[in-house]
Amino acid sequence: MPDDSVDRLWAALSGWAADARADEAGRARARESWLRRQAAAEATLPGLLVDLAEREVDVVIDLAAGEHTARGRVRAVGDDFAVVTTRAGHLCLVAVAAIAAVRMVGSAWLPEPSGDREPPLTTGLVDALALLAADRPPVQLVLMPSGRTVAGQLVAVGIDLVTVQPAGATAGQRGLPPAAVAVALSAIASCQVT
Repeated sequence: MPDDSVDRLWAALSGWAADARADEAGRARARESWLRRQAAAEATLPGLLVDLAEREVDVVIDLAAGEHTARGRVRAVGDDFAVVTTRAGHLCLVAVAAIAAVRMVGSAWLPEPSGDREPPLTTGLVDALALLAADRPPVQLVLMPSGRTVAGQLVAVGIDLVTVQPAGATAGQRGLPPAAVAVALSAIASCQVT
């Protein structure tokens, strides 16, 4: 009979341990779910863009300006813009304020945003455009909110002025305030954004 009581005690302890493991697993799932909800509640668009840049996935960014999109991979994220490279190798600087929606290409799902991600670059869009202007590249600017485009050579960038030499023009310049720039699509093969 003593063996029978040991078996019953062993069965009771095994059942108790299994119940404890199941309870702990349930609490862990609840904690994980709460942390995911908390992260999503604190999520920011720049944080999502950082996540997408790290995943190196193809995205489509719909702009609030007209029917324009930026398609490619997010390569960098700054204070107020993201750098997207297209399949053709062009750079597209997208103002975060101009982004209406972000989606991944194909069947891939957007990652759950981490919420506390800060852009790694402390450079703003105006500063990035100023760096590009040193090389005077051809650009296409999409303006907010109209969606109108201006194509030409990026000549200079000031505190509140982007100067573009219109394509095919030999004289005259068109001044645009940087706040009106929704995206700059550069026709150069590569660009270093620091």
